[in-house]
Amino acid sequence: MKIELVERLRNDTEKNVMLQLIITGTSHEAENKVVCVQSPMHSEPFCFSEIIINNLKKDEIQRLDLMYKFESGGRYVFYIWEKGSKLQTLKSAVVNMKGAGVYSGNTHSHSTYSDGKSTLEENRKAMMECGHSFIYATDHNTTAHYAELEEYEKKGIDENFLHIPGWEFTTKYGHSIAYGRNETVDVAKIPERNNLKAWQEFVNEMNATNAIVYMAHPYEAPRYEFGDNVLCGIKGIVGVETWNGYNYHALAYQNRKSFEIWDSFNRRGDRHYYGNAVSDAHTRNGQSSPYIKGYMNTLSKQAVEAMLKEGTYIGSNGPEIEFSLGDVGIGETCRIHSGEFQKILMKINVFDPLGEIEMVNVYRGFVDGEYTVKPNTKKIFEFYPIGELEKRNFVKNLYVDVTAGEFYRVEVVTGVGVVAYMADVKRLEKGFAFTNPIWIDMI
Repeated sequence: MKIELVERLRNDTEKNVMLQLIITGTSHEAENKVVCVQSPMHSEPFCFSEIIINNLKKDEIQRLDLMYKFESGGRYVFYIWEKGSKLQTLKSAVVNMKGAGVYSGNTHSHSTYSDGKSTLEENRKAMMECGHSFIYATDHNTTAHYAELEEYEKKGIDENFLHIPGWEFTTKYGHSIAYGRNETVDVAKIPERNNLKAWQEFVNEMNATNAIVYMAHPYEAPRYEFGDNVLCGIKGIVGVETWNGYNYHALAYQNRKSFEIWDSFNRRGDRHYYGNAVSDAHTRNGQSSPYIKGYMNTLSKQAVEAMLKEGTYIGSNGPEIEFSLGDVGIGETCRIHSGEFQKILMKINVFDPLGEIEMVNVYRGFVDGEYTVKPNTKKIFEFYPIGELEKRNFVKNLYVDVTAGEFYRVEVVTGVGVVAYMADVKRLEKGFAFTNPIWIDMI
């Protein structure tokens, strides 16, 4: 049996879309199968459906129209598969809606303009096919790709897709990306490892031009690490790549160390630091995972930069997380009336398209002004979903005692990173997602 899901009709004014499920018989004997359809979050209805197909003969075609409504913009991915052979038959369909909504993309990628194996055009197509809406082209120490990116500007408006110019500051002793800075910097500015003064001068120069500095893959490889002096002392950066997917999964040692240094940054208390999730991909198939995802009033370069600057996003390779404390969301500050503990409602909503949520963890850290590579962040809740419904959409509302100076974030583990798998079936890895923190402060 062959299954497809294609867009048939849409009404942009009413934000209605009709998809058609097409099932074609392929066996000489009549087939009786069940087709599973999972709609995305923010669709109406948001549901998992099982469609029974009886007595389907070879080359016979059955069609079923499915109607959905979207209240907000974004690229929405539907997944379909034959029950009992999920990964072997998994297909997807992407619906592209304009307007304010939740958008996803990759903020660190490479092409043939440096050491990448794929072209800019191949990278953008790969991103759209997997349901993303933006990509930063950040080739090493060059802006040679900028001219080609200008050709995509009009095309991007029609496609509702952004291909944003950038570059990676690639030195022998650490890498960084300064979003919003269109001029490269001489790598000789970083003459040796552990040179905090040189790195601070670079960051100060970037900040003077309103660039948004993230330290790239701090523990990707010992041969070009920053050194602990830099990581413990650097000021003025916006965040760090906690999950760089070029070589390692989020749960691998190298990226777990990056999560630790991120928590250590936030322990300082001099500002809020954000964790980024990037593919750092050098091939077409790798471009789409991991990625970041967050709400934007409009799909624009300025809105993406604002999201990076404010930390209002998650990092993921498939699962989705909604997280709030009181009336504030990811990347924001929940303000309480005193330094005493207060009860605040914590809401967690986790969705996995394949219904394989394994674990949901909540972490709490505390600002104490320490400058150390050791964080004081602790896991305070572990949830293990039970049952088919909970493993697909886990919802937890609970009151927690919070006090000023704390910050909270969420991590999720699932059976399969569905977006990574759809981009490259050889990339069969655990699903993972994390939020940026919510901070607690006094009014």
